[in-house]
Amino acid sequence: MKVGIIKKYWQNTPERFFEQYNISPFKLFSPVNLFLHSRRGKILTLAGEVTSKKILDVGCGSGVFMAEFIKRGAHVTGVDYSERMLKEAVKQLNQFKISKSKYLLKNADAVKLPFKDKKFDIVLATGLTDYLTNAENRLFIKEAKRVLKPKGIIIVSFPVEGSPFSFLRKGAGLKIRQKLFKLPPIKNSFSIERIRGLLKSVKLKDIERHKIFSTMWLIVAGHN
Repeated sequence: MKVGIIKKYWQNTPERFFEQYNISPFKLFSPVNLFLHSRRGKILTLAGEVTSKKILDVGCGSGVFMAEFIKRGAHVTGVDYSERMLKEAVKQLNQFKISKSKYLLKNADAVKLPFKDKKFDIVLATGLTDYLTNAENRLFIKEAKRVLKPKGIIIVSFPVEGSPFSFLRKGAGLKIRQKLFKLPPIKNSFSIERIRGLLKSVKLKDIERHKIFSTMWLIVAGHN
């Protein structure tokens, strides 16, 4: 994966990323904050019962989802290519008094996961495909399938093509996205047909699909 403005963003803003998930009276109606909490709730519902399951969080960031799944009895592995994000994840998990025996963190690339085949019950990737090229997304989905157990599921988010918020992805809108919402530029967006084509190309099928705030697809996929 190329190192550029997006990686620089995630290297420099790990604390801000975690803070987006913390609701306070001053941020209660923040669009970004509300979106992230809506997405988190839906993902936890889609994952279902996770006790004793092995979960891989690709692009784990500061460990928000890791903490949630560990609390629910899962053993979670987090992968991120930002070293600072991983350090922030350790910090946040320590604050929740989560034992290091409950999780593993790896500095690695989503397109080349350092794990054996058929290792995980759930592979999670939220806010990842937005920042990958077409070729990188296909490599990532292929890798996610490789490390997924035969009856496992992949939960992955994709930004919606033609979303009402698409204006924030280029030109003056991109400046608003970066200055006001403190978010990096998006490389990619997807129609449902394109998502299905991507999954089909690696012999995966979409089991469920949901739209969050008209701006993001949440897809549950599994082996054919």
